[in-house]
Amino acid sequence: MRFSPFVLVIFACLLGFCADSGSSPSGKTSYTNASRGLPYDRYFHKLAEEGKFSGSVLVALPDTVFEQSYRLKGAPERMNASSNYRYPIGEIAHILIRAAYFRMADQGRIMLNGPVKDYLPNLPQSETINYRMILDHRAGLPEVLPKGQSLSDLTYRSQPGIEEHYSQLGYEMLAAVLAERMGTTVAEAIRILVLEPATMTRTGVLDRTNAPGSFAAGFSDAGGSLAEVQLSEFPSTIIPEYYSNITDLFYLAQWMPESAFLKGELKQPGVRPGYRSYFYSSLESGETRVVLSNFGGNDLGALVRGVANTRL
Repeated sequence: MRFSPFVLVIFACLLGFCADSGSSPSGKTSYTNASRGLPYDRYFHKLAEEGKFSGSVLVALPDTVFEQSYRLKGAPERMNASSNYRYPIGEIAHILIRAAYFRMADQGRIMLNGPVKDYLPNLPQSETINYRMILDHRAGLPEVLPKGQSLSDLTYRSQPGIEEHYSQLGYEMLAAVLAERMGTTVAEAIRILVLEPATMTRTGVLDRTNAPGSFAAGFSDAGGSLAEVQLSEFPSTIIPEYYSNITDLFYLAQWMPESAFLKGELKQPGVRPGYRSYFYSSLESGETRVVLSNFGGNDLGALVRGVANTRL
């Protein structure tokens, strides 16, 4: 279930693109139903007070939009959080690739259940593996390409199509095929197929040498004290490094159900030095949860469980 255009306009106003809608000591708060947002507010406020969370949170149901930003207790001056801030989203970029594939399928550019052999001929069993298997992490691929191994002599973790195994390698292969199929770069293909139609105007490819405006500085406590993380520490793969904010990821969740091929739930955590992120969207109920944090000391697993177990 998607929000009506009227509700989306209200949401935009609540996020600060119209008149300011209110504030709290820990940051700006926006609600369409204030009392229903209190469980999440209590949960994240407690984490911030305990020195365990800094960042922005959005939870949306058909009749409720809760949005709040929290500042880590005792945080240095540059460690700020705001709904308008852009954060690196890490592996949430996989959702962008996934959306691009469903968009191509809608347009008749690719068959999700078709074999990958035409674009990945060197992949063993490429005649039996299809794009849907890779998108769903059910192709039996390893998480990454083992050192010293090439694609042609790849060892599978399980028989393709049977078990779910997270694979970064699978999404790197999907990114390469996406660029080839669209005849352009991965970033340009995602812009055309996803960012523009979803009106994600605050999302883009991160320049590791020059962060965009309104960018949340990330911090780590790995050395026992808070230290700002340099973007040059981020990994580099064929998949571009994206930044976004909670508003754009909400728009993505609202736009995704327009694909005839997309059903069920989307879940994706993201990890980068000094940053943690989480995206969840139920395409049937319309529930969306987005967490973007500029504190690398978060226990992401505990954070995801806490978000999932908290109910409005």
